[in-house]
Amino acid sequence: MLENIKSLIPLGPLHQPANIKGIESMMKILPDAPQVAVFDTAFHQTMPKYNFLYPVPLEWYEKYRVRKYGFHGTSYKYITEVMKEKLNKEDVNLIICHIGSGASISCIKGGVCYDTTMGFTPVSGLMMGTRCGSLDPSILEYVCKQSGMSISEVTKALNMESGLLGISGFSDCRDVEKQAALGNEDAKLALTMEYNRIAKYIAQYYLELKGNVDMIVFTAGVGENGTDVRYEVLKRLAPLGVVINEKTNDSIASYKNIQKGTITSADSKIKVYVMPTDEEIMILKDTFKIVHG
Repeated sequence: MLENIKSLIPLGPLHQPANIKGIESMMKILPDAPQVAVFDTAFHQTMPKYNFLYPVPLEWYEKYRVRKYGFHGTSYKYITEVMKEKLNKEDVNLIICHIGSGASISCIKGGVCYDTTMGFTPVSGLMMGTRCGSLDPSILEYVCKQSGMSISEVTKALNMESGLLGISGFSDCRDVEKQAALGNEDAKLALTMEYNRIAKYIAQYYLELKGNVDMIVFTAGVGENGTDVRYEVLKRLAPLGVVINEKTNDSIASYKNIQKGTITSADSKIKVYVMPTDEEIMILKDTFKIVHG
């Protein structure tokens, strides 16, 4: 199994080597203890082929494993299980927005993942704290030629110098909001770009679910605490019949007395819920289940 994980280093060069070092160190320290690898991509295995494949030569998938993998899977699994219990149904249709410094959205159809915004790597999909999100791939070659930067340098910039940071100069959404309140036009621009992209993907998944959405769920750092982000995104979804309850939305955050709950009005065609995620408990559950069969 460890050799299998090592073979995946080319697919996750930033994460796999560090995780492997941890595994190998624990093998020396506690050689008789069972170890479990929990992959963030596991939850997304249910995506149909027409959603996880890219429209590139099929040989790239067959030979080089180029496909959409998706990430934040432990978070999505937790939220999906909680919503199944809350809604008292297994075949839930959800649009889950995991919005933090790293951000993605997943479309849950019939209780399993149907589509997600992150792809071959976590850099695609939404605009994030330092990641650009989806863009025209021709930009990479163009910038390399114009700037003299290597492909590795450009890729690093797309991962660590883009997103909110690239537009506003600040990567933390709270700092960007403070700057916007002070009149910083770049900060205002960055936030508008973020709001629009989140709303766009929610609308896309609304169509993929043919309007049959049990719940839109906001989770993770910004999703759980960003009252302004939630308000601005949901305001853009008014054409879908989403009606936000501003008072309730403003009252829910992890640092307030109320940490979860519905933030839409009774007349909203789609319910929107704020739910703190718990990725650690899902890792514990998976580990327990695998160790004990």
